[in-house]
Amino acid sequence: PLHRLFTIAIDISQYSQEDLKMVPSMCNQIMEMPNKVKVIITVPNKLDSSQCALARNQLKELPNLGSPAKNWNNMVKYVDTPYMLVARDIVRFDVNDTRIERLIRELPALGVAAVGGAVRMENNGHWYRGCYSTIYRNFTYVLKSGYRHSLHECLYCGHLMGPFLTETEFIKKNALKENLPNTVTFYEWFFRAFHVQKKKFALCPDSMFSIQNIENTNISREDMLQFAKIHHINIIHKDGQEWSYKCNEVGVGGA
Repeated sequence: PLHRLFTIAIDISQYSQEDLKMVPSMCNQIMEMPNKVKVIITVPNKLDSSQCALARNQLKELPNLGSPAKNWNNMVKYVDTPYMLVARDIVRFDVNDTRIERLIRELPALGVAAVGGAVRMENNGHWYRGCYSTIYRNFTYVLKSGYRHSLHECLYCGHLMGPFLTETEFIKKNALKENLPNTVTFYEWFFRAFHVQKKKFALCPDSMFSIQNIENTNISREDMLQFAKIHHINIIHKDGQEWSYKCNEVGVGGA
């Protein structure tokens, strides 16, 4: 049964007023699942509850600890299933679109640390694959939309843009860094797992999620610097943007 296999974790602490209005209907969609899958939600400070109508034994609401990284790390502590859906920015949960069973099958079959799905931007209705191939060489990190290899009609990626399924133990052992700006938290997490630990990620585009917004594309130089410092990166390229740092800014030998 699905409720013994995975838990849904959602951080709505940073949602806009408009997006918060969609949370009750999203919970109603989750209720359409054949099994009572447990849902853990971090609630913003301004709300007493998420207004989610799930049964008490199915829903766990947690307070906002001040940053998404702290909230995700806190939610993981309450997951008692083998898998966890890190439902980043999600605002709808269509049972037929998400195809969770497929993600659960493909995670071990593809030999990856996490598997995601395509994402639909709620504000413009556009679909995005959300898979980036990544290269790290000569202190330069490049993220390019697309993929090089595929298997089982799923794409191998170095970075995922939206919600993803992962083994609970993996994310427990590889916590998000809580001292980073919100905008770069998952950049660092995926970089560390893929380029340092040599883990793989995949995306199955026939699994689809509706989200409030794509990862922040207007990341400040200072925010990205906090990520670059950790891994001593001089230059970061993504979607036509470039963040460039001197060696002494990121702790690379030389001037």
